[in-house]
Amino acid sequence: MLPAALPFLTNFLGVQTNPRLSSYISFITNLIFWVGVCFEMPLFIYVLARFNLVTPHSMLSFWRQAIVLIAILAAVITPTVDPVNMSLMMAPLIVLYFISILFAWLAGRGRKSESEPEPEQEG
Repeated sequence: MLPAALPFLTNFLGVQTNPRLSSYISFITNLIFWVGVCFEMPLFIYVLARFNLVTPHSMLSFWRQAIVLIAILAAVITPTVDPVNMSLMMAPLIVLYFISILFAWLAGRGRKSESEPEPEQEG
């Protein structure tokens, strides 16, 4: 995403721009931070599912709303206005959402097996 965004941003509206090093580092650090936070979504959903705050069924039923929210998040995170960069951010987030549903299912499955009583042994 970054190699496509930088030439676009430095030549936006035909105006050649040479960013300062501090601005460049701040921009890159901010972008990498938010991309990293987004990629923690499956772990975050797993924890929420372990505490029974989210279920895989509820996540599957709200997938359309999640796609819209992911599109808004991708538009905010990406530095350019073109749909290519937005889709480069959006596609992995959509995949991560469905991986999060799998993690929620695994968390619920683990919770059910912990709550089952141990079979009594006769001795």
